Amino acid sequence: MASPEILIPSPELASRRPASPWKASFWLERIWWPNRRSAPRLTDLRGFARVDGIMVGLGDVSRGGMKLIGYRGVLDRQDRFAFSLSVTCDGNGADRTDVTLDLAGEAIVAWRRGDRMGAAFYQLEPEHRAGLDRLLAAMADRLEA
Repeated sequence: MASPEILIPSPELASRRPASPWKASFWLERIWWPNRRSAPRLTDLRGFARVDGIMVGLGDVSRGGMKLIGYRGVLDRQDRFAFSLSVTCDGNGADRTDVTLDLAGEAIVAWRRGDRMGAAFYQLEPEHRAGLDRLLAAMADRLEA
């Protein structure tokens, strides 16, 4: 019986990284990738969210989602939940008036570590999405990548 051929890639091919770490063959890299969020986020804020009747702190907010702090409930990755959110940011410009945003919608848990949880916005009403866009545009100089 003939033994099957084993293909061994050349050292140059083996050492090259792909252009994008999101390819399916690099799943382990995707799990440990340091920042999977693509939208810039606003971290300089005061805010809270209500998740399943539990009030939690708000770590940051972006166009795609939010980071919640202090959640000790039973939600796990990929669970869908309703939320309400209130964000206040110190104002920019000469008048220095605070910018406030209240919105509600549905989100999906993207990750969970201890009492911290990242959630992606799943369903926001168009007026809430527009309000979030206005807040992020007003605070464009404070956004972090």
